[in-house]
Amino acid sequence: MPVWEPQEEMIVDSAVATLTRHGGLARVRDGAADGRQTDSGLLRTAAEQGWIGILVPEAFGGLGRELRDALVLTRTIGRFVAPEPIALSIATALFLSELKGMTALLERAISGEEVVLAVPVQSRADGLESALTPGIGLADVLIMVEESRAIHVVRRDDPRLTIDAWPTRDGGTTGRAILAKAGENTRQTATGVYPASLVRLLQASELSGLAAEVFDRARAHLDLRKQFGKPLSSFQVLRNRSADIHIANSAGDAVIFEAARAYDGQQRDFAVRTAWRAASLAAERACKEAIQFHGAMGIAEECDIGLFQHRFMAIVSAQRQETIRIVRG
Repeated sequence: MPVWEPQEEMIVDSAVATLTRHGGLARVRDGAADGRQTDSGLLRTAAEQGWIGILVPEAFGGLGRELRDALVLTRTIGRFVAPEPIALSIATALFLSELKGMTALLERAISGEEVVLAVPVQSRADGLESALTPGIGLADVLIMVEESRAIHVVRRDDPRLTIDAWPTRDGGTTGRAILAKAGENTRQTATGVYPASLVRLLQASELSGLAAEVFDRARAHLDLRKQFGKPLSSFQVLRNRSADIHIANSAGDAVIFEAARAYDGQQRDFAVRTAWRAASLAAERACKEAIQFHGAMGIAEECDIGLFQHRFMAIVSAQRQETIRIVRG
């Protein structure tokens, strides 16, 4: 997704500075190496920067920016493989702005006072169980959304709530939440629609940024390493494979941009599915090729390229699980 407008350049510059200040790739590597669960520090900084409320109308305290601006933001985040659920937080804040009686909770979410995540849930014999959700262990408040559009707003210290979270290889966490004895006394009817399409489109853009960063790092490696006295980047077969990555990345960017334009129309679901597929295939190709370009060191824990592969798998596995849940439902 090309960055043309000055506003978009400002968003990119601000995101790069913030993510760099928080440790960049080194922070992610440290968390992945020792299995330490990510804390909510970056999420709270993101809220202070206005990221969480980027799509929330100004009347509700947000920035009221266009969808494309949010996609430029998550694309930049993808370059730093930040494992925090920023995309889900952005979508949750917009969802909150559409719900009645949630003004106070929305203010706490977009100010960074609390981490609020909306998650789809299914009924089970003893209550409700959420879908597999990266970063769910960071939530201070969960908005559990049933398929009937009923919602349950549950605080982390609620004795009925159990969050089962575990570390993932990208330095983040994933897990599920179970709400026992969920009854009519906690159920409300949602006045808005759970933003599953928005979450997917924001994460597609994150994958697009991931693929772009992987491609840049792969090209730098091919320029640096030599064989038979020549840079690897001068070999025609590797040039062809690099061109394939570039074409796939450019196609993914273009489709995401078109999905943003179509988001408020009747073709929203089709556009988002197409953008997700293009971005995920581009990221998969970029990661696989980059690992092969690096040779044996590409699969070593010390090689940064592996972090991008781990992040790609964390995002895609959660979305595939959610797709299966919707189809079966």
